[in-house]
Amino acid sequence: MAILSVVVYHAFKQFAPGGFVGVDIFFVISGFLISGIILKGLSGETFSFVKFYHRRVRRILPALVIVLAVMWATGWFLLGSEDYVALGRQIAAAAVFGSNLLLMHDIGYFSPSAELNPLLHLWSLAIEEQFYLVWPITLVLAWKARLNPVWVTALICIASFAMTVSGLGGGDAAVFFSPLTRSWELALGALLAAAEARHSGAVDALLGSTLRMPGSRRFTAEVRDLSAWIGFGAIVASIVLVRESQRFPSWIAALPTGGTFLLLAAGGRASVNRQILSRPLMVGVGLISYPLYLWHWPLLSLARVTVQHEPTKLSKLALVAAAFALAWATTTYVERPIRTGKRSRLRWRVSVPTSLLLGLGGVAAVGWATLLMDGFPARIPQSVRYLDSFRYNWGLGSRVGECLLNPGQDERDFGAGCVDRLPAGSQQPLVVLWGDSHAAHLYPGLKRLQASAAFALGQLTMSVCPPILDIDLPLRPACRRVNDFVMRRITELKPKIVVLAASWGAYPEPDLAKLEGSLIALKQAGVDRIVLIGPVPIWNPTLPKVLLNYYWAKRPERLPTRTAFGVIMPTRLDDRLHEVAKMFDTAFVSAIQVFCDGDGCLVSLGEDPGNLTVWDSAHLTDAGSEYLARTIAQKFGLDQTADRTSNVSFH
Repeated sequence: MAILSVVVYHAFKQFAPGGFVGVDIFFVISGFLISGIILKGLSGETFSFVKFYHRRVRRILPALVIVLAVMWATGWFLLGSEDYVALGRQIAAAAVFGSNLLLMHDIGYFSPSAELNPLLHLWSLAIEEQFYLVWPITLVLAWKARLNPVWVTALICIASFAMTVSGLGGGDAAVFFSPLTRSWELALGALLAAAEARHSGAVDALLGSTLRMPGSRRFTAEVRDLSAWIGFGAIVASIVLVRESQRFPSWIAALPTGGTFLLLAAGGRASVNRQILSRPLMVGVGLISYPLYLWHWPLLSLARVTVQHEPTKLSKLALVAAAFALAWATTTYVERPIRTGKRSRLRWRVSVPTSLLLGLGGVAAVGWATLLMDGFPARIPQSVRYLDSFRYNWGLGSRVGECLLNPGQDERDFGAGCVDRLPAGSQQPLVVLWGDSHAAHLYPGLKRLQASAAFALGQLTMSVCPPILDIDLPLRPACRRVNDFVMRRITELKPKIVVLAASWGAYPEPDLAKLEGSLIALKQAGVDRIVLIGPVPIWNPTLPKVLLNYYWAKRPERLPTRTAFGVIMPTRLDDRLHEVAKMFDTAFVSAIQVFCDGDGCLVSLGEDPGNLTVWDSAHLTDAGSEYLARTIAQKFGLDQTADRTSNVSFH
């Protein structure tokens, strides 16, 4: 049930929006089973650290080493240097069971960019192994000190859970990935095992294993069934009802973990466990659950990297089927022979874990080498290597820190040269850019047009601050003051044209609804013409990477100048802004229509394929800026040399 919920969540999120709780379910089961083994060994005076970790090595490493090696080899042919360096870092971290610690300082689990990390899922394996580095020692010390393991386990469980709900682990990513805020889930399962060991009870373990201890049953069949059904219902409810938008883990994590606790406590004879979870299909999935977990996410993630968009449902079905096939093959031909073969031979018992540890060390070394060698850029064909090393100095053209204010700056930091000085009596029209960095990236293009047209130019922009009055943004506390200042300057300067542009989709809906207030204020200030610029196409993750991935996927002789590969066109937002422009008799420029047609969106201009239109996901290069600026200038006759064909409407 745990693995199926995770796989469905990763492939078909709409059917299991809370399927990520499958990891929490697994943590409880793992804590119960492994702690039961340790406590059984302690009670029978047969526990050995060497034997315990010998079993862990044979259980965990075979499939892990294979998956890490395959991912590294696959990345060689599919990833650019930057992404390959990231993969090398992830492989090295996974090999020392530190993936969660790396991710704590990197990205959130629910971040859109996380879907492009093929080893994201190994955070849970890292937490589990970190727990089992400490937990056997803790139980052994408690046992030798004659401390009640139930109380020791309960204390650890309560302390870890308190850290989780209070957020003492730091930000959301820290709470999600920290072993301190996840230990309570493993300890919850251990608590049940400790209680059974302490009271000499017996609980039938799930997933094909049975933990037999002397003693009579503590529950009647009716109580077992009730416990099992409540637990099963809690698990199903969490898979269906828990959402990514909720803070997780927190109090809500008690729903799947508590349900698992009740289901385990009910034992294998409870009706739910006999009639549903003991079915051959469920048992079969359980037998391959670990390699299935390892294989399914890299396949889905690499598919997203390769095609640069969400794979089709049919493609994801095929990938999930492939993950099941690989999991079965890994279990049958790798795990089972290693775990069960030649146990009586000392050489086998020594050589197998030694070989596995050397293999793990090998993939760790390969990961570090990839990091140190900057992703082996020489493996990338010369014809597209410029994309791999693409760097763009956008700060100079956009006048960052002077006319495009940074975080921490305010209206007092605008430079004196942000608005062209006009001689007294000049009839040149003044064009003022107002908005965030998507307004600032229009400046280089309009500046170039000044050589062939007679107009003055002003730039009053601030990053992550749209040209919308009366809004407050937590990331830009000065945004309201800056916009008020810009509005006052526009009233003083009396420009002929004001151009409004922003990364509109990055702002909350209530803030966008206030755009009308800016248009009204501009008209009241006497601005002759207002131009509203729609959203630009968005390249996922960046245009250079999209083109490099296009090359890996299709191996063309020449890269296209226009493509639909890896691009998102926010047409609904574009249409909505167009409607707002109509309502207020404002000119509207559809950047999507300027750059895109039925064949896709422009990626480069002229004969040079390196003359890209965008340098990251949505910010224009100087060439792209000029291309869009000509459309703006054409509308008002500012560019006397331009072709008059235009994708502009004016109402």
